This record gives sequence, C-alpha cells and structure tokens, in this order.
Amino acid sequence: KPQQSSADIESTIDEATNSAIERINSETPTAPTLIRPSQADGSLFGFLALFDAHLGLQMPNYGLDEAVARLVGGAFEAIDAMPSAGCIAIINGGDFTHQNDDSNQTPQSKHPLPISANYTDTTDAATDARIAIIEHASKKFDRVETKDLIGNHDPATAKIIRAALRQRYRDNDSIDVDLVGVNFWNRMFGNNLLSVHHGDIKRNLKDLALSLCQKYRSERGLTKFHEHHTGHLHHIKETRFDMGGVHFCQHGAISRKSNYDEDNVYEGDSILQGITYHERGGRKSTIEVHLE
Repeated sequence: KPQQSSADIESTIDEATNSAIERINSETPTAPTLIRPSQADGSLFGFLALFDAHLGLQMPNYGLDEAVARLVGGAFEAIDAMPSAGCIAIINGGDFTHQNDDSNQTPQSKHPLPISANYTDTTDAATDARIAIIEHASKKFDRVETKDLIGNHDPATAKIIRAALRQRYRDNDSIDVDLVGVNFWNRMFGNNLLSVHHGDIKRNLKDLALSLCQKYRSERGLTKFHEHHTGHLHHIKETRFDMGGVHFCQHGAISRKSNYDEDNVYEGDSILQGITYHERGGRKSTIEVHLE
C-alpha cells in the first residue's frame, strides 16, 4: 500500500476537523445575545439622597454594624434599580454619624446621645460605607459626584469624610469629590437646578424660598425646574411645596427610630430615595427603598 504524503495527511486532518466542527455547530444551539448599553444615558442625571443615617445610634439589638449594613444595603438596592445615567450625585445630607465627638452630646444643646461605638470607630465605618456606595455606583454610572454636608448632630464629620474621600479619589477622573463648603450643595443639569441642605434652618418655607432664589439667582436664570432637598425632621413631606418656583422635598431618616422618636410619636417610615432627572427638566423616575 503506497504511503501518504505529508500534504495528503494534512488535507485528511483538515477535512476531519472541519467535519467535526460542522457537526458540533449543527447540534449545539446558539447562546442568546445579551444586549447591554455601550454607555450610560447622558440625558439623565441620578441623585441619591443619604439623610440622617445616624450610624452611631444605639438601640436594642441595633448598633454600628447594623446601621452600616442598613445604609449600604439600601443604597445598593436603590443604585441597582435606578436608570443608568451619565452621572449620579451621592449626597450625604448630614447627621451621618449621630455623634460629633467622644463627648457623645449634640454640639449645641449638649443633649446626651445613646452611642454604640466611640467616635473614631464610627467615623472609620462611615468613611468605609461612603466608599462602598460610591464605588458600587461607579460600576453603573459614567461619573460619580459626591458631597458631604454637616448636620446638627455631626458638624465635624463632613470634614473628616471629605478629607478621606479627597485623598482616595485624587487621581480618579470619574469620581468628583465636591470640596466647596459643607452647608449646601447645588447642581445644574439641563433645565434642572438641584440644591441640598440638612434642613435645620429655622425659617418658614416662604422666606426660605425667597432666600434660595437670591442665593442661586444666576442658576435660576438658566434653569426652569428647582428642587430643594432636606432631611433633619425624620419624615417625608408627601406634598411638595411650590413657593417662588422652588419644590421643597423633605426626606425621611435612614436610621431606625430612636427613643426620642418613639417618645414623641415620630412614626415616619424609613425610606431611602434614588431620583433620576431628565435634562428637559423634572423627574424621570423615583426609586424608594423601604428600610425595615
């Protein structure tokens, strides 16, 4: 029997290989194509409001670990449910750590506070929680803006967290740490003007609306829709007041009810909101995460 040449052998191998591939292709169903967006929707802007987390609050069966898990879990759920916008602003609206220092008293009234951890541990946990939320959002949104504001419980904490975040993201172009003040945050997006304060300014809404119109007079002239967000009072104002063209939105507290809340019948639900705005002006969607 004549021997096959090397060329004949290679040809036979190629034919067998091709035949096997064709057989496999004919018998194996094609995997479904998963269409994913190549980029986030630049016509949308996300806003995640973190008001009154009170991470250091001590209650029966509730302390620092439980408070951090409650905050981070709720924030992750809201982020995952929000539309993928070109940018999201994650705003700590104050009273994030409950206490302001190791005196465990409110800074002005010196009201004693039930505390589950010392101030160093609480601020470390608060910073870690902020980082976890920011970096979870950065996987979905093209850009993350973040700001820490002071509350009446913790005016020192915003500066501590801001300094830590500034150093962590100093070389990251997709995460912007707002370093302008610690009392207010504002942002123009398309026809929207958004602003935030903790909510402890003792002014009636009419006077506050006029003050905000003056404070943001340039921005108001360039936008059509102004929404101002506050917390502090631990319950949601279901009716958004419309005075002077300013929509006032009061958020509920992320924290569990304290003894003070229970004693004074503050029974508002604990809800974390993730809001998405359209560049045309106004909200596109609102995600509410109800915290147990």
